[in-house]
Amino acid sequence: MPAMKELVGRFLFFLLFVVLLVVVTAAYQWLHSLFSFGSPYDMPSGDAVKVFHSGSTLEQYSIPDRLIWFFRYGE
Repeated sequence: MPAMKELVGRFLFFLLFVVLLVVVTAAYQWLHSLFSFGSPYDMPSGDAVKVFHSGSTLEQYSIPDRLIWFFRYGE
């Protein structure tokens, strides 16, 4: 019956592999949810404003003008 012992050993190895795979996947998902930040496309809360948004009045200005405005006024 050496073939039976080998078959049982392979089955236990496969079972251990599947269990460890599930544990590692669950740990990864838990860590990802722990460190995940919100979606970058959500509207900001509080006094925060989005830097770039469609329909802005600044779209009429060129990029160098925007940079000058940013460095001069900090906005």
